[in-house]
Formats: sequence, C-alpha cells, structure tokens
Amino acid sequence: MNNWQPIATVPRDGEVILLFKDRKGVKTVYPARWCELLDIDYPWQVLCYHYGDNFLPDDDYLTHWQHLPTPPEEETK
Repeated sequence: MNNWQPIATVPRDGEVILLFKDRKGVKTVYPARWCELLDIDYPWQVLCYHYGDNFLPDDDYLTHWQHLPTPPEEETK
C-alpha cells in the first residue's frame, strides 16, 4: 500500500514521519520531524542513529511524506 502524500500537506507539529527526497535521481527516505525552533533555515530534523541527527532545509528536494507504519505486534509465547 502506498501512502505517500505531497510535501505541501506535511504536518509541521513535531510528529516523526517519513520524508521522501529526490535529488537528481537519487531517491532517499528519512525518518524526520519538523523542528523549526532549532534553526528556521534547516527545520527538518532527520533522525538517523548511525549518523546522528542531521538537518535539512524546508525545500531540500523533498517531494513526499507519509506517516510511520504501525509497529509489529509482539508475539505471544
């Protein structure tokens, strides 16, 4: 199921979402959240454990977004 929505409809309330970036054919998906209080020029906080937290400009080739998927249910033993 494809739930990607246009970037113009992205929530800017701090909810962690998935952002889709298409820069010159290089397609990337980031878990991120809007954090304009930190730096208005770079409001998107990208949450990547391996690389630490990075920030993207509001218009940094972002084209779509979607909510995070529902986490898997715990298996009962």
